Order: sequence, then structure tokens, then C-alpha cells
Amino acid sequence: MVASLAACGGGGDGEGDNASAEGFWNGTDAAILITNTGELWGVEVVGSALALYKGTVSTSGSNFSAQLSGYLDAQKVNATASGTVVPQQTLQGSVSASGRTSNFTMTYGSTYNATPNLAALAGNYTDTTGGTFTLATNGAFSGTNSLGCTETGTITPYRDWETDRKSTRLNSSHSAKSRMPSSA
Repeated sequence: MVASLAACGGGGDGEGDNASAEGFWNGTDAAILITNTGELWGVEVVGSALALYKGTVSTSGSNFSAQLSGYLDAQKVNATASGTVVPQQTLQGSVSASGRTSNFTMTYGSTYNATPNLAALAGNYTDTTGGTFTLATNGAFSGTNSLGCTETGTITPYRDWETDRKSTRLNSSHSAKSRMPSSA
């Protein structure tokens, strides 16, 4: 099952007739996100353990291939996957990891097409280092990080899931990228 996450590669290069595997994909015990740049992020339940994956995916026609690395019970795992994609419908293929090969089928998650709602995220937050931040309904944020430095900026949602690559204007020399609110 660990390999099933890896196999859900996608993110065609947008050239020619290559199918896109971009989106949220759901399997029996796994879920993955494939971005429009071909990055893959996934999680899978393997028995009583949790596997986490990161990788890259490419497409050629309706075929995809993926190179993945991740962890299962603190053990590093590398995997490869290949198969076929029907955009916004299914990913099917096989994945090989740690000398084992398994087949998988995943279905597209339609929430991937939803526009992010900043108003739903508005509020006051404390990050994992103790900094405090306020996020307004228009995406403006301000706060003080754990070092006492003021940080301000704007989060702009993108439908292509690149929100974490936001641009910000900071009133300190510290990056706000690592200071995103982590809990409400």
C-alpha cells in the first residue's frame, strides 16, 4: 500500500497532447495532491502506520511516471510508479517500493477545483514557535514572530494550489513563509 501514494503521479508539462494528473486523488487508504508543476505530496495508512511521500510526476500522452521518497515508521522509502491517467477522473497503475510492487486505482477529488476561501480562514493564530498573527478576510496578515519582529503581508489564493508560494512584504529580515498560521 505504501507505494500506492507514489503512483498517483501527474502534472503534465502542458505541451502537446499530454494528459494532466494535477489535482487531489483519493484511494482506499491514501490521498495525494499533484500540483500543476508536477510536485506530488501524499499520505497513506499502512496497517497501523502512516506513510508520507513527496515526489515528482511527469506525463506523456495518457501515461504517467513518478519518482518518490518518503517515510514509513521512520524508515526512508524510495519508490517509482507508472500507469495511466484520465484527467479529473482516475489514476491507475503500479508502484514499486522496497522490492514490492502493488497496483492501485485512485479517483479525482472535485474539491481541487474549488476557489480557496480566505474569509473562512480569517482569525487569530499562534504558530509553532510562539509567534502570533491575525489573518483578515481580504488576506492581509500581520503579527509578531517569536523573536519579536513585526511581519506583515498579503496571502493571495490561487486555484493552482501555489498559495504557499505567496509573496509578502515584511517589516523584518525574517521570512514569513515559515511563519504561516498553523492552528486556529
